Amino acid sequence: MSSREAGKEVQNILKQNFGPDKGNVVTVKKLEGCLDEIGIKISSAKREMKSIIEAHSTQFEKAFELSDIATDKISDAKQMIQRAFNSLSSSKDSLRTELKGNVDKYKALVKNYQLSKAAIKILASLALFQKNIMSFEQWLVDGKYAECANVVAQNEALLTELSSKDAAIAAADPEDLEGVSEVVPTDDSLLSPRILTILRMSHSKKKVRLTNRIKRCMAAAVKVTTDSDGGQVSISTPVLGSAPHHLHVSHPVALPTFFKAADILGQFDVIVAPLARAIVDNFLVAVISQNRQVEVVSEVAGGVSKVRLALAAASKSDTPDGNIGNVRSVLDQFAKVMGVLHQRLLGGELEFAGRLGALLFSNKDPARRSVTNLENCLVGMLKRALPASLSELKSQKQQFAAVLDAFVEKLTSFGFVRRSKDAGENSENAAAAVTLPALESFGSELALHFVTSERESMLKAARDLISKDAFNSQEVGAPGNGEWNEAAMTLPIGASHPLSPIFGDHEGGLNDSSTLSSQGSDVTGSTNDDGSTSTATDSATHSNTHRPKRQPVSFLSFPKCHVTAATLQLVKLSEQAMERACLVGSTGDEVDDVDIRCCKMYYDTARDVLGLFRAIGPLVKSQEIKQVPRVAMLFHNDCMFIAHHLLTLGSRHASRLPEKIQSTVSTVDLVPLFRDLGQKNFPDPAPATTRLRHVHSGSDS
Repeated sequence: MSSREAGKEVQNILKQNFGPDKGNVVTVKKLEGCLDEIGIKISSAKREMKSIIEAHSTQFEKAFELSDIATDKISDAKQMIQRAFNSLSSSKDSLRTELKGNVDKYKALVKNYQLSKAAIKILASLALFQKNIMSFEQWLVDGKYAECANVVAQNEALLTELSSKDAAIAAADPEDLEGVSEVVPTDDSLLSPRILTILRMSHSKKKVRLTNRIKRCMAAAVKVTTDSDGGQVSISTPVLGSAPHHLHVSHPVALPTFFKAADILGQFDVIVAPLARAIVDNFLVAVISQNRQVEVVSEVAGGVSKVRLALAAASKSDTPDGNIGNVRSVLDQFAKVMGVLHQRLLGGELEFAGRLGALLFSNKDPARRSVTNLENCLVGMLKRALPASLSELKSQKQQFAAVLDAFVEKLTSFGFVRRSKDAGENSENAAAAVTLPALESFGSELALHFVTSERESMLKAARDLISKDAFNSQEVGAPGNGEWNEAAMTLPIGASHPLSPIFGDHEGGLNDSSTLSSQGSDVTGSTNDDGSTSTATDSATHSNTHRPKRQPVSFLSFPKCHVTAATLQLVKLSEQAMERACLVGSTGDEVDDVDIRCCKMYYDTARDVLGLFRAIGPLVKSQEIKQVPRVAMLFHNDCMFIAHHLLTLGSRHASRLPEKIQSTVSTVDLVPLFRDLGQKNFPDPAPATTRLRHVHSGSDS
């Protein structure tokens, strides 16, 4: 019996003797009987346990023996595993060493392979380089200049490739290579610098030789000469006999071949620019500026065709300052020359026409700093041929536009230029060709060019007037039978001004308060009829005694005084500019933007003509104003006279101008500037009185 079973038996015994159904009374007898019964059960359980232990002790001893045997076996296995692990570690080290050696061998093989590959490429490049040199010599003899230029360009590319590869090979780091690479890791360059230098020198000699040959052949084929009768352009098909060392060869070479070769060499501008500038300076400029006629003479000599362009003397009537007929004549002769150049120089092709046109029409020349611009020459010729009046300008506007459009269209068909609207073309020649915006827009802006020319003339005349004699004066402001006083540009005393309803007429006017010097008299005094000397104060008293009764004057009338004749002409010039503005704005036709720009330019000219007086007048006459009182008084009167003119200059003409600019036309803003200028330079009478006192006292000073 197990101990658990014995315990359960004890519990059962207790329940049987002391359970709830037995009552609450426990007697000693019951207790003793219960204990005896429990003792019996325990003794029985001990005996059973002892028998079980005795039965299993033998089995435990056998298990202990087996456990000792297993421990020995495990120890032996552990020793075997340790020996195996040690063996594997030594194998790993040997394998690692072996693999590293194999990797080094593989890298060496890759190096050798790449080195061989690069060497083969370099040898192939050198072989091609040498082949090109041999071909160059033969093609140069045969006159195949385009092929020569191609091999020169190819050799230049080969040299660039060799230099870059060799530099990359020399700079490579062997440790950076982790596989097959295009760069060979080596410490030494495959090509020494000396070999590369020799190759470059050989290439440079061939390139310079070809360039010089092209220059000599083109110089022999296209000759531009000048003499007393004018310039000549002789164009022939060049032959190899024209070049040194090739006198035994005589077959011709087409001129476009030289243009193509120069383009391949990258020397197009360097080679062709001097030829283009010679044609422009010695031939085309004479055609434009002198209206020279062009004679085209074709010749054939020794199987070689030749075209000669010669300038014929212009007749006396054929001057570029004439009308539209002269313009058409100049442009026709110019187009004739360009047509011959297109046909004979370029072979009628458009491939290099744009680049040649850029050299002809632009001022780009590597060998010169300043050159003639053909477009500016043509525009200058057109400006000189402008009509003499606005009426003629209106009638010839369409003719000018048609002639210029036909001229630009002809140049465009040759490929020398392109129109501004076609500036986005992607072709190589169209991209190289220049545009002529000034010529294209000249016809539509003819009136603007006319006004610009007149403005320049007026401003030049104004500068000349301001620099004239400061002593020559003329009286203004005198009465004139109720009509406009042309000299003073205003109404005479007592007359009615057109603006009098606005300003009103009144007594006195400016004559009562003006500080103007009447008749330009000097404050130093004057000599009377009896020979006595009177000062300015005495003259004023005498003048007040014999002064006639004043007549009513207009508010806008100008007092009687003296101004310089040059200033009077300057005011008339300003008035003339405003009249021209009114004439442009009242032609009867629809006013467009160009007409409005012309009116504004005339209006600005009217202001600038007088503005020049304020800007440079005090500088030109500074010494005379300081030293001569009469000049200072006249300058003061000139300023007041111009200010008086500016009071009504804008308002008198605004109504005849286009409505868009009427609100902006005004000259009143200049009035205070001129008045301040006159007051600033008004002479101080104190020094003059002092000098007069010294003279009367006999002082040497």
